[in-house]
Amino acid sequence: MSWQIEYLESARTVVVKTSGLQDIAMARQIVSEAANLAAKFDAKRFLKDDRDSILELTAVEIYGFPKLLLEAGIPRDSRIAVIRNADSSQAADFQFFKTRMYNEGVPDVRIFDDSRERAIAWLTEPPPPKTGLLPLP
Repeated sequence: MSWQIEYLESARTVVVKTSGLQDIAMARQIVSEAANLAAKFDAKRFLKDDRDSILELTAVEIYGFPKLLLEAGIPRDSRIAVIRNADSSQAADFQFFKTRMYNEGVPDVRIFDDSRERAIAWLTEPPPPKTGLLPLP
C-alpha cells in the first residue's frame, strides 16, 4: 500500500494517487495529509486516483467516510473526483461512497472510470448556480 499526494496548481486541485491494498488506516492517513495540503493552498478540489488500488474497506467504514473527511477539515463545498479502474469489481463500493457523501451534504462527488482528463475537466468547470436544492447523486 502506498500513495502520493501533490498539489496541481494549474487546476487548484489536491491529487492523491494510490496503489496496492487500501485499508481504513491508510485512508485516515491520506485524508489527513490531503486536508493539510488543501488548507495550505486554500483548495477545495480533490482528485483521488484509485485505478491501481484494491479497497479493503467494510461497508461500515465506507459509511463513516463523510464524517472522516469533514472532521479532517475537508469543506462541505469541496468537489471530489474519484477515478476507479473500469474493470473493478468494486463499483458498488464507489457508488456507496458517492451516495453517502451526498446524503451528508457533500453533493459534488463524481466517480470516473479510468479518465484523469475527464475528472480534471469536471473539477475545473464552473459549479452550477446554487438553487437551494442539492443536485441528484
